[in-house]
Amino acid sequence: MFAINRLAVVVEPKEPYYSWARQLDEDGPSIDDKAPEDRCSVYLIEWAEAAEPILRRHFGRIFEEKLNAWHRVDDDWPQKRTYKMFRQWFRIRLVSLVLDLEDFPIVPHEF
Repeated sequence: MFAINRLAVVVEPKEPYYSWARQLDEDGPSIDDKAPEDRCSVYLIEWAEAAEPILRRHFGRIFEEKLNAWHRVDDDWPQKRTYKMFRQWFRIRLVSLVLDLEDFPIVPHEF
């Protein structure tokens, strides 16, 4: 087992995200779904004492990925996405110790 030089950023949708999704589809996800952790995503960023500037730099990509996960027509996405809006729509948790329990290399995959 070894630690990697990354912070894990856990991104979990909050009510504004669910409201937007239900606007597009009345059967859209709800904050009351039985397994909201299924809607979480984990992103790895550079390990740093101050993660906020790094998160600010990458929030646009994360926001787009989370919107795309529910609805792929970007014309229906909120057009003026700010960092403040990102923080209103998503709960952010930083995990400073990321351990790899496997004994084979991490292989990147393009999305």
